[in-house]
Amino acid sequence: MKSATRSRALVALVVLMGTMVATASHVAAISPPTLSVGDVSVLEGNTGTRTAVFTVTLSAPSTQTVSATYATVAGTATAGADYTSKHGTVKIVGGKVTKTIAITVLPDAATEGDEQFAVHLSTVTNAVGGVLDGTATIVDDDPASTPHVAVGDATVDEGNAQNRKASLVIALDAPATSAVTMQYHVTGGTAASGSDYAPVGTKKVTIKAGQRQKTITVTVIPDTTAEVDETIDISLTNVVGAAVFDGTGTLTLRNDDGPVDFDGDGYTTTDCA
Repeated sequence: MKSATRSRALVALVVLMGTMVATASHVAAISPPTLSVGDVSVLEGNTGTRTAVFTVTLSAPSTQTVSATYATVAGTATAGADYTSKHGTVKIVGGKVTKTIAITVLPDAATEGDEQFAVHLSTVTNAVGGVLDGTATIVDDDPASTPHVAVGDATVDEGNAQNRKASLVIALDAPATSAVTMQYHVTGGTAASGSDYAPVGTKKVTIKAGQRQKTITVTVIPDTTAEVDETIDISLTNVVGAAVFDGTGTLTLRNDDGPVDFDGDGYTTTDCA
């Protein structure tokens, strides 16, 4: 009697365990897969369009068709200028695990750095939403343009009593993407080193990345002699990282000591005016 009871209990236990295993298997079988979209990179190009291909992936095949709506989203890239905006529905039929979304990338020849936009998935059916935003990086393939450098001119009154600082600007036509280095050399035009301005010789100047200009100074020595305006020349040499547009600047020392008697005959520039 006891043996029969044990047998019936054992059979019931086996049946129960089998039911539990079958139920667990059934639950696993009907658990929906996860839907995600990946990132992509594409060269921008200078002519013709390119295609950014996003891959939409299921974590496992489904017996049903999985679908989601998608739409492009602007980032640092601009719709209509850098890519063509697009929206629609992506479907992965039963038994398959991937589908692609193609977005047109527009070319240009401007140096602007890499830019990005995204594809966003929404309204996912027959699957669980995973990574719903894929990022496209449009890789800038345009060579960095070389800035041009020039040194400006300036005018300063000579003065009678104290030294003066005259400033000249060395400037780029666009911010430097990397450091631009050069030397500048100060020489007398009609002005004399040591009597009209303090000797400078050759010095180095650096315009850092992201900057556009640098100011240099020349010390002007005063006098009380009535004389014509005098000039100092500033020349750029050994420029690295930029092309020279205007490598020579002129500093004019303006006479402020009264009219000039050119030939000593008692007549001055004012008398001749």
